This record gives sequence, structure tokens and C-alpha cells, in this order.
Amino acid sequence: MNLVRGKMLVLLSWLNDYLDKKIDYKDETVVKDLILTMDNLGLVTESVSYVGDDLEGVVLARILEINPIKDRDKIRQVFVDAGSYGSRVEVVCGAWNFQVGDVVAFATTGTALPNGMVIAERKMGGVTSNGMLCSKKELGLGEDHQGIDVVYSPTDDSSELPAGLRLGMSYAEYLGFGKDVLLDIAVEPNRPDCLSMYGIARDIAPQIGAKLVFPEVKTDYSSKPNPYQVSVTIEDDEACDHFAIQVVDNIKVTESSRKIAYRLSMAGMRPINSVVDASNYVMLELGRPSHSYDMNYLLSNKSDAFSATMPGSLVGISKSEVKIDVRWARDGESLVTIDGKERSFDQLDKDREEAKNINLVIADDSQVLAVAGVMGGIDSEVGTNTTSILLEVADFNQRTVLRTSRAHQLRSEASLRFERGIDPSITVLTGERICQLLSESAKEHNVSLPIIWPMHIEGKRKRLTPRKLTVSLSRISAVLAKEFDSKEIAALLEPIGFIVESEANDSDLCTVSIPAFRPDVEREIDVVEEIARHYGYENFPKTLPRSNTVGKLNEYQEQLRVVRATLAGLKACEAWTNPLVDKNTYPLPRDLLIGLANPLTAEENALRSSILPGLLVSLKRNGSYRNPYIRLFEIGHIFTPRPGASSASSAKAAQVADYIEEKEELCCLFAGSGDDARQAYQAFLTLVQTLKIDPSSFELLSGENLDEDESGFFHPSRSKKIVSVLDTKESQGAPHLTMKDAIGAVGELHPYLGRLYGIENQRVAVLILDMAKLFALKKKPLEAVLLSMYPSSDIDLCFIADQMTTAREIEAVLREAAGTYLESIRLIDSYENRDNSLRARSLTFRLRLANRQSTFTEEELRGIWNDCVKAVSDRLHIKLREN
Repeated sequence: MNLVRGKMLVLLSWLNDYLDKKIDYKDETVVKDLILTMDNLGLVTESVSYVGDDLEGVVLARILEINPIKDRDKIRQVFVDAGSYGSRVEVVCGAWNFQVGDVVAFATTGTALPNGMVIAERKMGGVTSNGMLCSKKELGLGEDHQGIDVVYSPTDDSSELPAGLRLGMSYAEYLGFGKDVLLDIAVEPNRPDCLSMYGIARDIAPQIGAKLVFPEVKTDYSSKPNPYQVSVTIEDDEACDHFAIQVVDNIKVTESSRKIAYRLSMAGMRPINSVVDASNYVMLELGRPSHSYDMNYLLSNKSDAFSATMPGSLVGISKSEVKIDVRWARDGESLVTIDGKERSFDQLDKDREEAKNINLVIADDSQVLAVAGVMGGIDSEVGTNTTSILLEVADFNQRTVLRTSRAHQLRSEASLRFERGIDPSITVLTGERICQLLSESAKEHNVSLPIIWPMHIEGKRKRLTPRKLTVSLSRISAVLAKEFDSKEIAALLEPIGFIVESEANDSDLCTVSIPAFRPDVEREIDVVEEIARHYGYENFPKTLPRSNTVGKLNEYQEQLRVVRATLAGLKACEAWTNPLVDKNTYPLPRDLLIGLANPLTAEENALRSSILPGLLVSLKRNGSYRNPYIRLFEIGHIFTPRPGASSASSAKAAQVADYIEEKEELCCLFAGSGDDARQAYQAFLTLVQTLKIDPSSFELLSGENLDEDESGFFHPSRSKKIVSVLDTKESQGAPHLTMKDAIGAVGELHPYLGRLYGIENQRVAVLILDMAKLFALKKKPLEAVLLSMYPSSDIDLCFIADQMTTAREIEAVLREAAGTYLESIRLIDSYENRDNSLRARSLTFRLRLANRQSTFTEEELRGIWNDCVKAVSDRLHIKLREN
């Protein structure tokens, strides 16, 4: 379940139960209008499904004849009358729970069942099966797959069917459902009332001109004495506002009715049995969780255990006492929850704030029975042998349930609702509604009705105290830019449960009574939001906000845009990769990873320390689609531990920034046809030029100077480290740079890392830059230079240099020697004779010179040529090439 937003799967036919004006969900226009209405109310529909087609092709058929199959003991030949689908259809069936004359669910050939099975004609034991007799599990209506779903079994030899049944009738039509619409709705954390069908109906009813209704609930309580004496003790009134119990005896646990099973399945819950399903159904209906305990289990450890000989027989039964404690768990206690996992309640570090107010449990004298508000124990759960239950309807503290759920990484539909806040006023209604469904299920299955005793509520019930807010009409009107009077506000709020009363002494004030099911409404602005929601945001006039200032990008943001535009111009595509990685498969040093305490998935358990692995995954994926020659870049955040920070210090740090260092990094991959380190370096120089960075403010060091983490993914002999040269003043949004501070690195991908990602026989150029430090480099002074009216002249200078002298060093000397005449300079050729033992190389530079006063004379050009050659020779001790 999502930690931020809850989910509600809303079946529109179910929603209609609570509206006097029904939604015509078979009309697509009506459904679209409803979705728009819900979106405007903040109930965003994330997906729409048209359901009911799963049962198309499943019809009612009568069993005509049952015959054994030779040499087959587990299957039989069956002939059925399926009406218009065939008056005598031969099938093979392995179930034995039906007889001649029964009406059953029959799937015709070509039918696709909800479990994905497609019915086809096939032979078994020499008999051709032209369809399939279906169990409830195969129809998606429960877990029973041992027997066929028998719709009707005659009590005499009459061939007449009950009214409303006919052979060949669609099974969906028999259920009364047919095609339906299922909405997947995202419910925000501040709307706990909408984690229920009734709550959603309440919110939309005024918008579609309907009134809210609820099925009549009538419970026949037993007038006989209750044979069970149950007492409840609450240890902490803040953790548990109230705890209600209700005893139900003479229970026969069966399957749920088809209607309940179908609706639960559509709402994403698995039908289990009549007791559990009734509780889950009411939770989805009213938003109020409950839990049932097997009373026989609760009594099993008592010395005066209940000794009744017949369930439901009250004559001569002595009372049996059960004591329930709502308390904090004790060290050493544990519980195996319904999901089969053992939950330990040890609190090893009680001084930690996170360990406080967790592990509220429900217990009896001997053991823990349930994790309060989260999940019950497996031993006390209701099963097929249950004959009596203790029904719990409680109200637990929101933070307590949230902390407990997170501590055990155990989330349930119940905990989701308790974490958001439940309606404390419907405790009795919840119990009565569950009991009503139990009685209806007993009638449908022709078993004895349960015996029900009134609910007993223990606790102070502080949350039932009415909450009221005084709001100002003038402030409401000012915030919403529209005048509202008290009558208009009442017309908007009272249909959704609020009560609005005007103040007698002040016409500008109103008192608004907050309904118990809206714990999120705490301030005047919350009331304003409710008014705006139901008035309709789209009905407010559109105006522009007035301000004395104009919004704009800061210098850092502007430079980021320049970088993106420049790289896009170099035919690189921007990528967005996941900042969450798997530390177990991370290819770079894992000691730099920041682990997550509560990852959403097992494969996303740490924060990335580099963007490069994510881009390599993208490159590999593109290669699998036969698109290996691409250029990618990403600007994103990376995370590394601060020097000296440890896991112990991080746990006690006041802020995350105290132990995690976050940087914004640029990572580029150049894997185009023919790309190598030169393309990555050229991209860096292009960025330097577009960002107006002074070339003298950085230098490149050899690959041996790469950091330890960088040396793992850069080629050792085809890579350079980029460092700052001079101190610069701290610029806006950037750190202060020091001498030789690492800016990034440029070069080629290490072959080992390439093979790891399946990138072979291909060079991949890499450029990695720290954005803040790059932008902090010294900028070139912006000077307006007049263009020369006279023709420019080019001179080429070719020097023989050793491997220790870089082209940038020669270029810097040439710039200084050429002086103001220099218009541009670039390296046009680099040649190295690898057979030369001196490892010397030839570097040719082209200088473009311009004189703004006159055309260059031959003597002037010769003078500049001599100055440049002499400066390089004197300062770098390299000579001009002679041939």
C-alpha cells in the first residue's frame, strides 16, 4: 500500500446502494461526468475498468445425467441442459457435490474465466468435454474449489425452476450484477472519510443531485442471558480511545453470499468465510475496521472452560469469563500474525524517540492475541470450527498504529484507516451491520441464525466530544475572492455532514460543527477548503496574483539551462534515471552508498553515489533494441556520507544534511559511432565556452590522479581529472573553491565496466562534472570588442613537445605572446610517432590575427610570429618543428 496515498477500488453498482438517485453506469457519458466531478472534489480517478465481462459465457444449466467413465475413478461424464446453449451438452467433471436435477454454473467453450483459464473442447478418458462446471473459486467468488457452485437444488421431483431462474440464463444476470464500472481512486492522507464506499457517496451526493441513504440495519438481540462474561481493561486511554466488544454465538461458518464475495473480489480483497468477509465488507462500506476472535480459543486456557454440549443451547450453561487487556507489549513477547510471520515486541533501545508509543497489543491473561489496529494473531482467527466469536470494534491512536505498522513493516487495510483516522461515532452501527450480514449469510445457506447480544463499550470516548470552529465570513470571502454569506456556506457544507450556525452577536462570524468522520478539519482554512471544493474550483474567476516583484531564474538555474541546451546541441539526449539503487549489485564502491531504513522495494535499498550506472543501464537497454550508438546526459543529485559520519551518528543527527553530502552532478555518455575521449573533452570545452569560464581557471591532470571511486569506471590511460587552478570568490549557490579542487573527470569508460554492462567492441566517452564547482570557476571578463574592418591573417605554428607538456600550456603561452591582436586560437593537428623512443609529438596551432587599425604588413606578422616562438621556447623549452 502506498505510504502517501490510500487506494479505493469503487464499484459503481455498490456505490449506488447509498444514493437515492442512482448512477447510470452503463452510460459512458454519465461515467465520464462522474469521474470529472470526483476529480474536482479531489478524488482523483487513476484508472477506469469495465468489469463483468469475466462471467460472460457462464450460464445456468441443469444436470440431466451423470455416468461413470471406464477406468477413471475421479471424473464422471455429465450431460447438462444449458437452454439456448444446448439442450444436452456433454462435459467431464471431477466434483461430486451435485446430483441430477441441480442447477449449476456452466462455462461454455470459448469462455475466459476470471482466473485466466480459457474453456476449450477437450477429451478426457475417451469422453469429449464441451465446457466446464465451475466452482466459486473459478468464478472469482471465493476460495472454495472442492465443489461446483450449485445455484438451485430441487427438494422434490418437480422440474419447475423458481421464479427468476431459467436455463441458459447468464450467471452474471442471475447474480444481479452484469457489466459494471470499477474506478481506482487515489485518496489523499487528509481524507480518511473517503476510504469507504459510504464516505465517497457522501462526498459526491450533493454534486449529482442525490441524497445519502443507508440500508436499514435491524438487529434481533437475544433476550436470554449471555453465557460469556467478557471484561476489558485499557492501560492507556490516549492509545485506545474506546474498545467495544460484542458476543455472537451459534455461528456456522460458511462461505459468504455471492453478492458479498463478488464485491469483495472487485474491491481487491479475497473472500475467506462468512465471518471474516462480513467484517471486511463493513470496513470497505463504512471505513471502520473490526476484528473477530474465536471464542472457543479464548476459553481454551480457562479453568472454568465453557462446557456446553450443543452450540446455541443456553440451558444449564455456566458463564465463562474472558479478560481482554489493551496494553503495551512487554519485552520478550511475540505473536504469529495471520500472515504466518512471527512479530517480536522487544524494544532494545527504549531511549529512542522512535521506540516510544509502539506495539500496542490486545491480550488475554496468557498471551498476545493481536497487534492493535494492524493485524490479528493466527491462533485466535476464525475458522471452519468456530461456533462463537468475540467481535472487536475499537478506536486506536493514529500515531500509535502508524509507528507500530512501520516498526514491523506490516501494513494492512485496517492500519491504513486507523493511521488516517476513523469515525468514532459509528461503533455500534459497525457491530450491528456485521451481525446483519452474518444473519443474511446464514439464511442464504439454510443454517441456524446466530445468537447476538448487545455491544459493550469500554473507554472514555474523548473523540466523541463535539468539535466546533468559529469562522469569519469576511476572511473566507477574502481567501476565495468571492463573497459568501452564512446561508450559502450552510448549503455547501451541511449536505456533507457539517452544521453551520450564525453568531447572534456578530454577523461576520459563523460556528461550524465538525462531523466526527472528518478529523482532518482543524482550522478555519480547512473549512475554507471544503467550501471551495463543493462550490467548485472551476467556478471561481481566474485572476493573476499581484506582486511587486517578478519571478525569475537565479544565476545557478540559468547556468543549468545553458548546460542542457548546449548538450542537446551536441546531439545528446537528456535521461532521467532512478536515484534509488540496489547496493547488492552496485558496480561502484559500495561503502559510499547511503542505505535506506525502509525501502519501498528490495531492489531500491540505497541512494546512488553516481549517475553513471543508471546511464549505463539505459545504454545497455538501448543496445538490446539495436540502438547502441547514442549520446546521453543527466543532471541529477548524488549522495555520499560526510567525512567522519557513521551510522551511529547519523541516527542521532538533527538533520539529514549532518551526515549525508548531496551534490548535483552532470554525467554524459558519448557512445555514438566513432565517439571516444576526444568527443567528451570537446563537449567539456564547449560547456566552458558557453558558460564564459576562463580557461586559465582549471587544468587537466593525468589519469593517475583520479580519485579512488573514479578510477573504478574511467579508463586509466585515456582519462583526465579536471581540477581548479586558482581560488575564486564564492558565487551565489556555489561553494568556495580551493587550489586543485576536483571539478570532475573526462575520458573513456573502463573496459571492465563496459563488459559488466554488455558494452563490448565499442568505446564509450564519459564526462562527469560537479555542477556547483563548475559554476564557481572564474568567468572571463565580458568586454565589448570592435570588429576589425580589415582582413584577418592566419599563422600556423608547429611545435615538437614531449608527453609532459600539454597543448593547453602551449596555448596559454601563445595567447599571452600574441597579445591584443589574437582573435582566436585552436589546435588543428596532433601527431605522434609511436616508434619514436623519445615519445615526442607534433602539435600544430592556428592563430587568427586581426588589426583594427590597418591591414597587417609582412613585417608585423613576422614580429608576432617571432614573439610567439620565442615565448614558447623560453618558457616551455620546446622548439618549432623544422620540417
